Amino acid sequence: VVLNFGSPAYFQLMHERTKLILALLEQKTRIFLSETDQIWLKNPFVPEHLLSSTAAAADIVTYDDTDRDHKRIPCGGFLLLNPSAAAVWAELVRRHAMQMHNEQVLLEKILRSKDWKDKVKVLFLSTEQFANGRWLKKHGKPTNDTVMVHANWVVGTKAKIQLLKDHGGWCTPPPDHRDVPSTSSPTSSSSCPAKKIHPTTTKGVFLQPRAADTVRLGTEYG
Repeated sequence: VVLNFGSPAYFQLMHERTKLILALLEQKTRIFLSETDQIWLKNPFVPEHLLSSTAAAADIVTYDDTDRDHKRIPCGGFLLLNPSAAAVWAELVRRHAMQMHNEQVLLEKILRSKDWKDKVKVLFLSTEQFANGRWLKKHGKPTNDTVMVHANWVVGTKAKIQLLKDHGGWCTPPPDHRDVPSTSSPTSSSSCPAKKIHPTTTKGVFLQPRAADTVRLGTEYG
């Protein structure tokens, strides 16, 4: 089965993911979802970001997946979901079953609807610190404050890699990168050791494609 973005098989996979998330939320599980076309330059699990009191009080924590100020869209590929989000997520699953479409677009429509806009607390993280592909194209490269770069708004692995190479977000770790500590950010496509992400005491389920104690900068994409 070819899982090209926008294909029926792709939307079916996303539907299964939304159902899995709902099942976990209904078990009072806090969930963090992160996709593989993202580079983490810093640890997001700190009091300034995902471990803030504001994040704990929100139902959904995400970043703005647009480059506009007047209309913010929650990114479906970077979500911290508290159990309180179960009701609105159940509505997403229900609508997605009837309309196999982009679940991120459906979620945004639900959150803006009169039935839900005053019921769900959504925290949008700083766009400069949590940047999407559009932001990267517009601003050129990550800043010293950037925590995460999402190589989206382009389709395909090669296009995502090229986007990062063009904007100083790609690096090739050495073979022994797991043993090389580093605090520097990637600045070129030549080499930069992977950065250690320190363990967090946050309890929850992390929906990621692989478990590792090291973030490999720019090497794995779905």
